[in-house]
Amino acid sequence: AEALVPHFTRRFDVVERGQLSKLADELKLEQSDLLEGGAGRRELGRLARVRYLVLGSISPLGGLTANARVVEVSTGLVKQAARVSAPDPESLVKRMKDLAVMLQMDDEARAAYEEKLSSSYAEVK
Repeated sequence: AEALVPHFTRRFDVVERGQLSKLADELKLEQSDLLEGGAGRRELGRLARVRYLVLGSISPLGGLTANARVVEVSTGLVKQAARVSAPDPESLVKRMKDLAVMLQMDDEARAAYEEKLSSSYAEVK
Protein backbone atom coordinates (compact mmCIF):
# COMPACT_ATOMS: atom_id res chain seq x y z
CA ALA A 1 0.00 0.00 0.00
CA GLU A 2 2.77 2.44 0.91
CA ALA A 3 4.47 1.88 -2.44
CA LEU A 4 1.24 2.68 -4.34
CA VAL A 5 0.34 5.95 -2.58
CA PRO A 6 2.81 8.25 -4.37
CA HIS A 7 1.47 7.11 -7.74
CA PHE A 8 -2.12 8.07 -6.86
CA THR A 9 -1.58 11.41 -5.10
CA ARG A 10 -0.98 13.33 -8.34
CA ARG A 11 -4.51 12.55 -9.49
CA PHE A 12 -6.46 11.77 -6.30
CA ASP A 13 -6.78 12.91 -2.72
CA VAL A 14 -5.65 9.81 -0.85
CA VAL A 15 -7.14 8.78 2.49
CA GLU A 16 -4.91 6.50 4.54
CA ARG A 17 -6.19 3.16 5.80
CA GLY A 18 -5.64 4.28 9.41
CA GLN A 19 -8.03 7.20 8.95
CA LEU A 20 -10.69 4.89 7.52
CA SER A 21 -10.11 2.39 10.33
CA LYS A 22 -10.69 5.07 12.97
CA LEU A 23 -13.90 6.14 11.28
CA ALA A 24 -15.05 2.51 10.93
CA ASP A 25 -14.35 1.99 14.64
CA GLU A 26 -16.40 5.07 15.50
CA LEU A 27 -19.26 3.74 13.38
CA LYS A 28 -18.83 0.29 14.97
CA LEU A 29 -18.35 -1.32 11.55
CA GLU A 30 -16.66 -4.69 11.28
CA GLN A 31 -14.25 -5.48 8.42
CA SER A 32 -16.87 -7.83 6.96
CA ASP A 33 -19.34 -4.90 6.80
CA LEU A 34 -16.86 -3.03 4.65
CA LEU A 35 -15.97 -5.88 2.34
CA GLU A 36 -19.32 -7.63 2.05
CA GLY A 37 -22.01 -5.26 3.30
CA GLY A 38 -22.95 -2.47 0.96
CA ALA A 39 -24.64 -0.30 3.60
CA GLY A 40 -21.60 -0.12 5.89
CA ARG A 41 -19.24 0.56 3.02
CA ARG A 42 -21.54 3.27 1.61
CA GLU A 43 -21.87 4.96 5.00
CA LEU A 44 -18.12 4.95 5.55
CA GLY A 45 -17.55 6.31 2.04
CA ARG A 46 -20.14 9.03 2.54
CA LEU A 47 -18.73 10.18 5.87
CA ALA A 48 -15.11 10.03 4.73
CA ARG A 49 -16.03 11.44 1.30
CA VAL A 50 -14.33 8.45 -0.34
CA ARG A 51 -15.37 7.42 -3.83
CA TYR A 52 -13.02 4.47 -4.45
CA LEU A 53 -11.09 1.93 -2.40
CA VAL A 54 -7.97 0.24 -3.66
CA LEU A 55 -7.91 -3.31 -2.30
CA GLY A 56 -5.31 -5.93 -2.91
CA SER A 57 -3.12 -8.76 -1.84
CA ILE A 58 0.31 -10.22 -2.36
CA SER A 59 0.70 -13.93 -3.00
CA PRO A 60 3.72 -16.18 -3.57
CA LEU A 61 2.96 -17.34 -7.14
CA GLY A 62 6.11 -17.85 -9.19
CA GLY A 63 7.93 -15.31 -7.04
CA LEU A 64 5.56 -12.68 -5.71
CA THR A 65 2.37 -11.40 -7.31
CA ALA A 66 0.56 -8.23 -6.25
CA ASN A 67 -3.12 -8.17 -7.18
CA ALA A 68 -5.13 -4.96 -6.77
CA ARG A 69 -8.54 -3.66 -7.69
CA VAL A 70 -10.31 -0.31 -7.59
CA VAL A 71 -13.75 -0.67 -6.00
CA GLU A 72 -16.42 2.01 -6.21
CA VAL A 73 -17.56 2.52 -2.62
CA SER A 74 -21.18 3.39 -3.37
CA THR A 75 -21.89 0.33 -5.53
CA GLY A 76 -19.22 -2.21 -4.65
CA LEU A 77 -18.41 -2.59 -8.35
CA VAL A 78 -14.85 -3.35 -9.35
CA LYS A 79 -13.89 -0.54 -11.71
CA GLN A 80 -10.44 -1.86 -12.59
CA ALA A 81 -8.14 -4.71 -11.61
CA ALA A 82 -4.50 -5.39 -12.33
CA ARG A 83 -1.57 -7.49 -11.20
CA VAL A 84 2.18 -7.48 -11.40
CA SER A 85 4.72 -10.18 -10.59
CA ALA A 86 8.37 -10.15 -9.63
CA PRO A 87 10.93 -12.67 -8.43
CA ASP A 88 11.58 -10.98 -5.05
CA PRO A 89 10.19 -8.26 -2.72
CA GLU A 90 12.59 -5.54 -3.90
CA SER A 91 11.67 -6.10 -7.53
CA LEU A 92 7.97 -6.14 -6.67
CA VAL A 93 8.22 -2.75 -4.96
CA LYS A 94 9.77 -1.38 -8.16
CA ARG A 95 6.72 -2.64 -10.09
CA MET A 96 4.19 -0.77 -7.93
CA LYS A 97 4.21 2.18 -10.31
CA ASP A 98 3.13 -0.16 -13.13
CA LEU A 99 0.33 -1.50 -10.93
CA ALA A 100 -0.88 2.00 -10.01
CA VAL A 101 -0.76 3.15 -13.63
CA MET A 102 -2.83 0.17 -14.80
CA LEU A 103 -5.41 0.70 -12.05
CA GLN A 104 -6.04 4.21 -13.38
CA MET A 105 -6.59 3.12 -17.02
CA ASP A 106 -9.61 1.86 -18.89
CA ASP A 107 -9.60 -1.79 -19.95
CA GLU A 108 -8.32 -1.19 -23.48
CA ALA A 109 -5.43 1.02 -22.36
CA ARG A 110 -4.55 -1.43 -19.57
CA ALA A 111 -4.40 -4.36 -22.01
CA ALA A 112 -2.09 -2.40 -24.33
CA TYR A 113 0.10 -1.34 -21.40
CA GLU A 114 0.34 -4.94 -20.13
CA GLU A 115 1.33 -6.08 -23.62
CA LYS A 116 4.02 -3.42 -23.79
CA LEU A 117 5.32 -4.41 -20.35
CA SER A 118 5.38 -8.12 -21.13
CA SER A 119 7.32 -7.57 -24.35
CA SER A 120 9.83 -5.28 -22.62
CA TYR A 121 10.36 -7.84 -19.84
CA ALA A 122 10.79 -10.59 -22.43
CA GLU A 123 13.53 -8.55 -24.12
CA VAL A 124 15.38 -8.16 -20.80
CA LYS A 125 15.49 -11.94 -20.20
